[in-house]
Amino acid sequence: RVPRAVREPVFVIGVERRPHDRALVIETDDHLRDAPLVRLGVVAAGFEGADDELSAVVTDAIAELGALDGVSVGDASRPSSDDLAMANAAGLVVSRVEAAAAHRALGLDRSRYWEEVADQLDSADEVAAVDYLDAQRVRAQMAAGLLEEFRDHDVLVMPTAPVVAPRA
Repeated sequence: RVPRAVREPVFVIGVERRPHDRALVIETDDHLRDAPLVRLGVVAAGFEGADDELSAVVTDAIAELGALDGVSVGDASRPSSDDLAMANAAGLVVSRVEAAAAHRALGLDRSRYWEEVADQLDSADEVAAVDYLDAQRVRAQMAAGLLEEFRDHDVLVMPTAPVVAPRA
């Protein structure tokens, strides 16, 4: 359940952990007291191709959050559709190559794997080091670009999957 006002449970502006000190110090300037404490950035690209029901649920949740004291809602320009596609492609290369390396280090017998898993790991064995490094560079560049969004937003909001999860 979301609290009625964000100011009550979440008052984290100016929170700092000082070295060699286990206590948290909370300092808030008077001019910040009326500023939004949580700035949500809605990622439009995250809704592309999403199920209508899912989009409605997420949009309603964003509106509910935006109605809380201390929350502002705005549009985030990143990640874009191209960012999401590139992140997916680079992530697949990196995750599969790293999984193949881990399985090889463990000395496991791939003939005992499900065929699809064995095929993915076998394909990952064939990825050139330059392609793996390019994928890592893409991820680093994207991370740096996304950090820029956090100048204007504290949280980026979008669906995590294109459909509503099935009921249990």
